[in-house]
Formats: sequence, C-alpha cells, structure tokens
Amino acid sequence: MVGQYIQRKEEEKQIKEEQAAKAQNWKLLVCYDDDDDEDKSISLKDNIIFGLPPCAAI
Repeated sequence: MVGQYIQRKEEEKQIKEEQAAKAQNWKLLVCYDDDDDEDKSISLKDNIIFGLPPCAAI
C-alpha cells in the first residue's frame, strides 16, 4: 500500500515535470496590422483567447 502511494506520487511528479517542459517550448505567434487604416484594425486585446493553451487556439 505504501509502495503504491510512493509510485503514484512519483508518476504525478513526472507528469508535472513533463507539462512544465512542454510549457517552456510554447511559442506565441503575434500578428499585427502594420498599415495606417485604424478603422479596420483589430487590437491585440480583442484577439486574445483566454483559458486555452496556444496549440488549442488555432
């Protein structure tokens, strides 16, 4: 029983480490409107999707 607990904790620790390593490799792609037409520009604030990892916000 104690062995199972220790094994489960080790697995949880490994999963957290893998998730942290993946999070460091995420890249944020930023697109912007480089012309002076402000009427059609969409601000970066309006383009942000909250609560999703970058790979799911495609």
